[in-house]
Amino acid sequence: KKERIKKMQPIIIKMQNDLNTRVQDSSEIFQTKAYNQLGKLLKEILSVIDSHSTSSKEPIIKHRVFNTIFIEGDRGTGKTTFLLNLYNMLKGENTQDDHSGVLSQLKFSQPIDPNFLDNSGGVQENFLSAIIACLFNHFQNDWHVAPGKQFQDDWYMPDEVDRTQPIFQAADKVAQSLKSLQEQPPIGLEKIVSFQSNFRLEQHLHEFFGSLKNYLGVKAIVLLIDDTDMSMEKCSEAIDIIHRYLTSPFVIPIVSGHKTLYEALL
Repeated sequence: KKERIKKMQPIIIKMQNDLNTRVQDSSEIFQTKAYNQLGKLLKEILSVIDSHSTSSKEPIIKHRVFNTIFIEGDRGTGKTTFLLNLYNMLKGENTQDDHSGVLSQLKFSQPIDPNFLDNSGGVQENFLSAIIACLFNHFQNDWHVAPGKQFQDDWYMPDEVDRTQPIFQAADKVAQSLKSLQEQPPIGLEKIVSFQSNFRLEQHLHEFFGSLKNYLGVKAIVLLIDDTDMSMEKCSEAIDIIHRYLTSPFVIPIVSGHKTLYEALL
């Protein structure tokens, strides 16, 4: 035990810093045990992903998995800060285990907060649209062609355009599926058609995540979803959407919240 204590890095608490959520220096982080546990979970999930086909064209029903990780804690315990510092901590020196092999196979999104969704439409449409928009915004620096960009000069390479095309095509399919669900009233035979649209939406999301991870050269996208328990109106719907539609082996949702509030709301 003495040898282990000697090897641990000291934790520095800077009293002059404010309490705002931010990316911190690794020396300020005290949740090292939780980061190590999460790193091990991600490694286990990667082994599960390896057992599935790498093609997103196969039916999702053959490869449906539930890889969601729940980060639980009371209000004010630092869940958002934990998510913001997740990638840096897993690659840092303060963790007990080496997670570099895990990080090289994953891409991490910026945290998505369902509480900032537009109230003009349904939670399902807004939440899934926000996820795709966030991924486009976060990873657009990894490709030369941004959504809707006109090719006005020779800076864009034709092969780069061809490589990004499946991503935008899959995103367009998701948008069309969402539109179809909004237009169909759930009565009679049309209700059966609505169920078919649900399956198509799940498939198109699977294809989108598959196209994106192929382009980025990783096995899966880690989707950070924060504060889903902050809104009683949106909490249950957000969790239902994650459970029903984020079932592709190519996406790993990490959701933060307060367990007691979830139990009360759900």
